[in-house]
Amino acid sequence: MIRTYLSGDLSSGFVGIRVAVSVNGKLKQKYYSFNRYTRSLAMELAVHQELNWLQKQTRYTKDRVFSRSTNTGIVGLAMTYDVSRKPYGIYVSRRLLYQRRSKGDVHSKSWVIEKGISDDMWFEVCNWIRNARGTTNKVFDRLMTMKPSQEHIDKTYANNPCQALQDTEILKEA
Repeated sequence: MIRTYLSGDLSSGFVGIRVAVSVNGKLKQKYYSFNRYTRSLAMELAVHQELNWLQKQTRYTKDRVFSRSTNTGIVGLAMTYDVSRKPYGIYVSRRLLYQRRSKGDVHSKSWVIEKGISDDMWFEVCNWIRNARGTTNKVFDRLMTMKPSQEHIDKTYANNPCQALQDTEILKEA
């Protein structure tokens, strides 16, 4: 963000341009004083600095794929349930769900986990994440090694909160 401060705008008396961008969770900012630079040169320098930091921000963001706070270890990818009503009752399926918002667009896709995650399915998931995020081949290779084990899948889905819902009168009536 580029902001111009004129005389009287700040109590400190600063007159010039401030550029600020958050890169990897840290605020980067720089000031260009009209006492040192002409207005046009200060704006040109500020725009150049902002573009430089925005490029760094993009590099950090697209490769920041891994997280310990998800049940898969991958940002935006989660093992979830899909509950749907069928003529014969409530149907609960296990799914891998990927969701991410980028530049105003929402990227979302899900894969059904029947017995487990096949190698072909995991390749498709990783390839989809690579294309949605624009990650590097190095990140893609690391994603390929992070396929959840069958034990991890079984443990994640062991306490199915939706299973109890299937047997309740409320869902049968609705």
